[in-house]
Amino acid sequence: MAALDATKAFDRVHHIKLCNRLIDKGVPTFVVKIIANWYAKSMVTVRWKDCQSALFQVKSGVRQGGVLSPILFNMYIDIVVEALVKSDLGCHVMGNYSGCLLYADDLILLSASVLQLQKMLDLCYDVGLVLDIKFNAKKSSLLQVGRHFSSLISNLHVGCDDITWNDNLRYLGAWLHKGNKKAVLSQGNRAMPQEFFSVEVRQQHSLQV
Repeated sequence: MAALDATKAFDRVHHIKLCNRLIDKGVPTFVVKIIANWYAKSMVTVRWKDCQSALFQVKSGVRQGGVLSPILFNMYIDIVVEALVKSDLGCHVMGNYSGCLLYADDLILLSASVLQLQKMLDLCYDVGLVLDIKFNAKKSSLLQVGRHFSSLISNLHVGCDDITWNDNLRYLGAWLHKGNKKAVLSQGNRAMPQEFFSVEVRQQHSLQV
């Protein structure tokens, strides 16, 4: 699995692309116009010591603390999930696609194949370029789960930057640890019961290179 970190994702939401995305999602035109007008009037100024710049327009980013901001961001970033589902890369459960977990800007990719995982990373990188979202390889992480969890595997990459394999990764404040068949979840120094959460690979070959 891979945990991808999007660098300042909420600040990189391009307003024009966001409006186009809302139209593609079927949001009523008058609502899109209201949002476009609202963001078009976003102006900022920079103060440094006793100096202050002239006002200039902000062309990207959703407003921090805004009620609509999480909804707008989810509709914007959802194109990544749509691309992954369309590719059919990654894990499936009972015939349903489960190759990615996305909460706000925290993205987990799940695949029993290293080759497919790399293709998923490439796809996320390509879609990120379209959305002006950059994935930070240094803050991203790879984790091995399954009977071959101790195998030595070359690092994968997002763009031109390598992502390293680690013994654990953090997702939504909890730690996932590599292991045989199941990824153990812990919060702080406390290990959570296995029945609370587990990631189990059930395929004939849990690792394909």
